[in-house]
Amino acid sequence: MKKRLLPYLVLLLFIPIITVSSATLIGVQDTTAKVNQTFTVNVTCVPSEPIKSYEMKIRFNPDILTVISITAGDFFTGKPTFSSPNCVINNTDGAIINIYALTVGQQLMVTEPGVLFSITFTAVQNGSSTIGIYDAGVTNETRYLPLTITNGTVTVNGIWYPGNDIPPDDTPPDDDPPVDNNAPAQNKNDPNALSWITQNLIIVLIIGVIILFVIRSLVG
Repeated sequence: MKKRLLPYLVLLLFIPIITVSSATLIGVQDTTAKVNQTFTVNVTCVPSEPIKSYEMKIRFNPDILTVISITAGDFFTGKPTFSSPNCVINNTDGAIINIYALTVGQQLMVTEPGVLFSITFTAVQNGSSTIGIYDAGVTNETRYLPLTITNGTVTVNGIWYPGNDIPPDDTPPDDDPPVDNNAPAQNKNDPNALSWITQNLIIVLIIGVIILFVIRSLVG
């Protein structure tokens, strides 16, 4: 029995050992926002092997989000890089295409995790939008690498107000003039406080008395 197994054991020594390499991870984290708020979403990469370039497209819900801009991240920082000068943002169909970047020169590859690029959005109405990555690829010097993609979701709920998220005061303005607490109190017994009519009545009475006095003097 042992002699029969020996040839098979020798044969196993010549069978190549197959190893399965892990995949490079590209993903977008979930984010929350409010209507009218401008915010940034990062697309990150965790390499399983040294990376020389990447390419991809992004889709989103244009009823919920509007793209303001897209900027390069820190993934290729410190290396001469050529990135997409013709990146196209389509806020009508909800897509960003022609996203790519690569290092210029041999043996200039990246092995550390980082941000590939950042997308700045403005939320336009309540709801949720998937930030979907498609037609994506990462390469080393010679070939495409295995890739795992994690899409993110932006949830928009509520309205954002500049400052501290407190809504503006909609109370109508008070039409009454402001009260000066330092002004002296009015004295109702002050003769200067008498009305114009009262003052004129006193003058008429005085004139009447004078006229009567004159008439009496003339008659007497």
